[in-house]
Amino acid sequence: MRFSDDLVISNYLASQNVKRRILTSHEYSQDILWNSGGVLAYGDLGDALHLGAGISVNNHARYRRVLGKLAVHDLLRVG
Repeated sequence: MRFSDDLVISNYLASQNVKRRILTSHEYSQDILWNSGGVLAYGDLGDALHLGAGISVNNHARYRRVLGKLAVHDLLRVG
């Protein structure tokens, strides 16, 4: 479950019945970050977490593996 702390924390909070929300802000959209130069070049290097950090293909693949491990151990609470 390495490099998936956000998913593990969200799952833990769900297991404790803590309400979670997805927040959006027009001031910090992905478009604004990309177009304003807010995304730094090293964010596209091979060790970037969103690219898999050299241990998986990308976040999606890594998250699927983590969700599978949580489910196998009957610990999956996010849905």
